[in-house]
Amino acid sequence: MHNEETMASGRPRESEQTRQAPEPVVELAPITKADVIPLHHWFLAGEPETVTCRPLILRSDFEEMAYFRAHPPTPDQGGFALRRCADNALVGRLRWFDFNPRNGAVEIGYLIGPQYRNQGYAAQGLSLLADWLFAQGARKLVAQTGSFNTASIALLRRAGFQLDGILRNHHIVAGQAFDDHVYSLLREESLGGSNDGAR
Repeated sequence: MHNEETMASGRPRESEQTRQAPEPVVELAPITKADVIPLHHWFLAGEPETVTCRPLILRSDFEEMAYFRAHPPTPDQGGFALRRCADNALVGRLRWFDFNPRNGAVEIGYLIGPQYRNQGYAAQGLSLLADWLFAQGARKLVAQTGSFNTASIALLRRAGFQLDGILRNHHIVAGQAFDDHVYSLLREESLGGSNDGAR
């Protein structure tokens, strides 16, 4: 049913128009040697124990570069640089790891440079990574984050990820135990299934 404003103009109001996907502002690109140290410094500056509940491996710049050279991407693990389309600036990194060929699940992680946060880069990058991983044959993307990381939780929810469960007292930060939230996105949800395309 159309209201008088719509009928008079002959055009649907903006809220009724078909919304088009926004122009990409970031893109996935191979991580280069020049990216390794800035990404490493962003990781170290972001309080590493808040980023993962896994054992921390804190490397020097030299060790990080050696690790990069010795571990090229594989189907099981790898990553992309996230670059701003307008000027090719490095704004972050998205990665995948622990691919399970039996059930098609793969864990993902993301890191955005402090000066590039809250600009929509992580959301668009996460969408690009999801599309790429699903095209490679993944069935399920898994992301785990501390209950204290409200920005990461909000990002995952906006991207259509669903809460699978809570790992109680699983993430230790400065000697204090926090819950970890495990989120996932299924391929059919990403393609507009039960999530109504909420990516």
